[in-house]
Amino acid sequence: MPAPVTSAASPAPSSAIAMTGRADAKIAPSFEGNTRSAASAFCGKHAAQLQHNMWVVAARSAVLSIITGGGKWVEIQIHADPLYQHLLLTAEKKFWRCVQSGEPPQLFRIEPPRPRLEAVRMVDMSASNSWAEFAGIYRRTRAAALEHERAKGELKVLVPEDAKEATGHGLRAKRSKSGAVSFELTALE
Repeated sequence: MPAPVTSAASPAPSSAIAMTGRADAKIAPSFEGNTRSAASAFCGKHAAQLQHNMWVVAARSAVLSIITGGGKWVEIQIHADPLYQHLLLTAEKKFWRCVQSGEPPQLFRIEPPRPRLEAVRMVDMSASNSWAEFAGIYRRTRAAALEHERAKGELKVLVPEDAKEATGHGLRAKRSKSGAVSFELTALE
């Protein structure tokens, strides 16, 4: 396990931070953790810090542990987003160059990843016409989709290991450099 990392710079003065590579703790007197939108907003506020800290210690996830003003404990797991981390690090480096040179920074927008909050409720979609339409299509095409996936698997097994391409019966199989086999339809001969 990596050595603990402690950050003295906090986005909110009322926050206490302790990063161990798996968790980031916040004390939030004004946070009311009873609502999903409040938790999402709080995660959004600290998303950049969490992603940065996960990047520093090469963590795949972090747990944002929130103690509310009422003493309630809320825990939210946040997953690492490599693309966001790359863009964030690029912005941090650009900002640091501006600090060193005295040049005013020019902002560009990076949308923080939305936290995956735990699904907690069951919803009846019977009144939704769109749900009815797509549920019908799903039910009608499920058997064909399963048969399609099974056929793809069997076809991949039939392509010889040393073959770059295999064709026949209106189908072409191509092997990529990584070894993955993909298919495309061709004209029937």
